[in-house]
Amino acid sequence: MEVVITAGGPSEDASDGPGFISVYHLATEQHIQTFKSTTCSRSALALLPPLSRTQSLHAGGEGSLVLAAQAGKPLLHVYRWGKEAVEARHVLPEDLLCIALSPDGVHLAAGTPSGKLYVWGVRSGALLVVSAAHYGPVRTVAWSSDGQVLASGSDDTTCKVWRVSGLFGDEDTAAGVPAKPTYDLNHHTHPLTQIAIGHGPSQSARLYTASTDGTIRIYNLATGEPLTTLSLPAGQPVTAILVDSLERSLYAATSNGHIYSVPFFTGDDRGLMTAIGGRGEIVGVGGIGEAVDDTADDLVLRGHTAAVTALAASLDGSRLVSGDATGAIFVWDAASRQVIRKLKSQSGPVSSIIVTLFSNPTTTTGQGKSSGDTQSYLPQLKRTLFRPANDLISVQASLQDDDDLEVDFDDGCITDRHPPSRAIAAQAELDDWNAPVQAPVNRAKAGGADKNESAGAEDTAGEDVAAAAAAAKLADAQAQLAALQQKYDALEREYVSSKF
Repeated sequence: MEVVITAGGPSEDASDGPGFISVYHLATEQHIQTFKSTTCSRSALALLPPLSRTQSLHAGGEGSLVLAAQAGKPLLHVYRWGKEAVEARHVLPEDLLCIALSPDGVHLAAGTPSGKLYVWGVRSGALLVVSAAHYGPVRTVAWSSDGQVLASGSDDTTCKVWRVSGLFGDEDTAAGVPAKPTYDLNHHTHPLTQIAIGHGPSQSARLYTASTDGTIRIYNLATGEPLTTLSLPAGQPVTAILVDSLERSLYAATSNGHIYSVPFFTGDDRGLMTAIGGRGEIVGVGGIGEAVDDTADDLVLRGHTAAVTALAASLDGSRLVSGDATGAIFVWDAASRQVIRKLKSQSGPVSSIIVTLFSNPTTTTGQGKSSGDTQSYLPQLKRTLFRPANDLISVQASLQDDDDLEVDFDDGCITDRHPPSRAIAAQAELDDWNAPVQAPVNRAKAGGADKNESAGAEDTAGEDVAAAAAAAKLADAQAQLAALQQKYDALEREYVSSKF
């Protein structure tokens, strides 16, 4: 079944206390779950499903984790589905304004008030990227559906796009040098409020950016080329956007509580469909070349009395869920653009809304543990930048003393590993920074080619031997890491089985 997850943001009245996260059945309004003691930053809510469902639409339910970055605090609250209380609190380098999990659940990206972009490895907890990406606070981050592109939007009016392969594999980035974006899009004149990336591979996807300047800009994600600019009536600040699952239309929420429906295709008397915009054209929400009519009921969803702060849609696009600055949450019928139900209001502004499929296993074994899925977990997120090894010697040193691999637990959370972090760091090194690990082999091969040109076949043979030796060392290190990972996986399964 489809569920809607809503999170409350900081209230102007401090006496209201901490907020909460609520889960409802989308079709019936039935309350399913509440997570307490959380005040979530806007766009700072994420779901971490078990590995068995990472690529599935069933992100919620048994075995899943709910991640909520706390407003005004350098804390990430972690909740386990089925439990109201916070399971773990991760102390972070600084406050997080927004978070986003990669589609494969391997990386967690976040933006901060200082303009930095952080990326953690979810399986290891390693801090892989720290980049001074923007001059202003980073309000929104988004991944492409293939996980190959990461984009961020900021108060400095820019949207920056990175190829993940360059962001993680760059040795300068590993040394703490700010990463260079693939594209720096600076066409907006006011702060960005939200960005979204359409479905499909990054080579053909579209990038959508919304701003308080009253426009939404659409780009070719692969080239950074501006395609279309959507202009809202009277330059109303855009507070949230949502692109439907088939990219047939876009919903734009504004500061006056209106939600505009913008179709991407128009029809003529013969029934022929034509895509709007293109080639950098500016389009009013009333259509191509038409005067914008703010009173047209077929374009505007009315009901909110305050700025709309969050939007989400059902998987088939037939239902729209919206939340505003007063905490009101409405469910709309997309076809008729009418409110069909109202969910329980948040105590403060609605900061985030997620619609997902709820996985409810039909069988359980022992202490409520699901028999179908492996429980997910999030290791303690590191606060210092992980620096990958420059040669194979560092990798081999990370494998020392791995005979007595143990894990310490405190209140149900993994707190330490023995040998401390060395094995995990080595595994993350091979997984997330493969290019630097391969560098010695590549240098040996390159050196062999250079000397072949200057010193002849005899020196080349020597370099070939060096390259082969380096490759053999790498293969041996990878084999040791694979064996270590098997031991760790078995230990994790044993712990989860006894705990849950």
